[in-house]
Amino acid sequence: STNQVNDVAEKYRATIKGADKENRPETFWLGPPVELHENKNQAESFTQMISTVKMCISSLNYEPENICLIAPRKSLLEQLRESLKKQCDLDCAFVNEADFDFSKPGLIRLATSQSCKGLDFPIVLYYLDHRAHFLDVFDEATADKMNRNMIYTAITRSIEMLHVFTLSDSTAAPINDLKEILKNDRY
Repeated sequence: STNQVNDVAEKYRATIKGADKENRPETFWLGPPVELHENKNQAESFTQMISTVKMCISSLNYEPENICLIAPRKSLLEQLRESLKKQCDLDCAFVNEADFDFSKPGLIRLATSQSCKGLDFPIVLYYLDHRAHFLDVFDEATADKMNRNMIYTAITRSIEMLHVFTLSDSTAAPINDLKEILKNDRY
């Protein structure tokens, strides 16, 4: 990852209780700042995400397969896939489907916060609307840690460019902590 992505990720990792404080990844590559997009609703966020995809392909000359859209739920990604096809004639593929092939060009990658673990992409556009609800199974402290771990995993998938799209009225501490870090890390 770039220094900018790594810096945000490490600041966020510090918010996770019990996180490993000894092992800290090092980076030596400068890149663009991590972008925060706060919107009133999901529709505004999706419009901005699609606009960012267009910009990455047409202005920055990235191939579609270098872009990954990450969201908490597959249903959100399905909506984005439909919009990208309808508005931009771009095809997408879920990285965790049985027939997915990383060598196939021209497909924007789609991943949930849980299915992106272990993968890296030049560009990550991450939609984060609400925290995952684990309270029916876990206590509040465990659910908070799990949410923070999923967010950390998603933001560390980016190699070159990371954009985070979220709702301006979020009340979830794991999301608000990320937003605060991004607001204070303007370069």
